[in-house]
Amino acid sequence: MRRKIRDEERLGCFLEMQQRLEHEGKIPPGPPLLLRTYEHPLQWAGGILVGLIVGSGSVLGNFILFNYIMHLF
Repeated sequence: MRRKIRDEERLGCFLEMQQRLEHEGKIPPGPPLLLRTYEHPLQWAGGILVGLIVGSGSVLGNFILFNYIMHLF
């Protein structure tokens, strides 16, 4: 039966393979990932931004719809 590979094991395997290939010169060395430092704050900021856009769009849409319906009467 196949064993499920956890994400940490898979990531470790890929990092080890990348380092070995960089050492052998088969691929150019990768730059240090600055994005990993800011990964979680960017996710939070993106979630907040999407929430603000959806919330304000919902309020504005309800306001326009309500005023249009009231205008008909």
